[in-house]
Amino acid sequence: MNFYISKFRYKLAFAFLAGIVIMIVNGLIMGMPFLAIFKQYGIVFLVLAAMGVYLWYPAFKYRRTDSKTLWQRWGYLGRKKERKEFEDFHFQYVHKKTRYAMTKEPDKGYRTMTTLEGCNCVEFRKNHAPCVHMCKLADILGLYETSEQKATNNDEEKSEKEEKVCYQ
Repeated sequence: MNFYISKFRYKLAFAFLAGIVIMIVNGLIMGMPFLAIFKQYGIVFLVLAAMGVYLWYPAFKYRRTDSKTLWQRWGYLGRKKERKEFEDFHFQYVHKKTRYAMTKEPDKGYRTMTTLEGCNCVEFRKNHAPCVHMCKLADILGLYETSEQKATNNDEEKSEKEEKVCYQ
């Protein structure tokens, strides 16, 4: 499931929540107290509220989660992709704050919407592993480490541990 909240999904969730407000306002205009409105339309309130929250929750969860945490969830590098595969690849639009990117594949004729949790490309749907688009987005956000970078980071960590042991 792609957690990018589409315009349709956003509008639908807004419509459900707006429906609740309209029902309450109509009841108050008719002179009904809030509890009477809820008794009469209670189940409808609950269904509309549940649908609105269901449609909006993934986007809120994605925005609140740290980028590094999202990328590490993949336990990444079960499939090792090196930087060469996505160096020449460029997104049409990248929004770093929301960690969302979009591109149009000219040869395939569709747009890819990419987040750190998913992508709507064929490769991601088929393999359920980070695709080239996700790797490029992680690289742009500074989350992607090649095996060479990991090796140097591990060497630095080992030398820091050795220094701590020597000075204790």
